[in-house]
Amino acid sequence: MRVCPVCRKRIYDNQGIPKQDAPDFADDPNIIPDESELSTPEQRTRILLDLHLWAKHPRQAQMLGRPPLPTALQEIAQSVQSSV
Repeated sequence: MRVCPVCRKRIYDNQGIPKQDAPDFADDPNIIPDESELSTPEQRTRILLDLHLWAKHPRQAQMLGRPPLPTALQEIAQSVQSSV
């Protein structure tokens, strides 16, 4: 978990799916392996915190020196900003 330094919102890693609960499709030749398992909870929560900061607190994100978001995430952040 991370905490937003501006509003104190908690940012959780919600990508952890226990392997035993996931269906076993290992023998299906049509399944493309998901590479998201290669990321760590630290990386995922950092990305979520950066997205939150750029969407909800863009001035503070810039002042905190957060790196610019990738193009796909910039679109998400802009849509969040415009809906507020």
